[in-house]
Amino acid sequence: MTGKTIWFLGVDMRIADETTILTNKIIALTDRPIPVARDLFDAYYFLKLGFPLNEKLIREGTGRTLKEYLAFLGPFIERTYTQRNILHGLGDVLDTKQKTWVKTELKKEVQKEIEKLIAAA
Repeated sequence: MTGKTIWFLGVDMRIADETTILTNKIIALTDRPIPVARDLFDAYYFLKLGFPLNEKLIREGTGRTLKEYLAFLGPFIERTYTQRNILHGLGDVLDTKQKTWVKTELKKEVQKEIEKLIAAA
């Protein structure tokens, strides 16, 4: 695991770095047997913060290059995350306005971020 050390309650702790967190969330989007919208939301959040991806972890986790995986990811998200499951794992923590945004905008926003990554790869 790539990581960094933080000081927490008087103890040095090793935690995953931002790149590892985002990369694992991106892989989880396609790796879980049942789609969990929390992964989609987390990936969006980390992408908007500008966290980079780790191509080595993508290759190890998916068997694909970064570019191949990103090209696969967009259509996968489109067909997998639907109005029926888009709030799975999120609905209990969002208010009505946030739920509406997730239902109408989350997939589009993640797709925009993926397109940026593809253009940069």
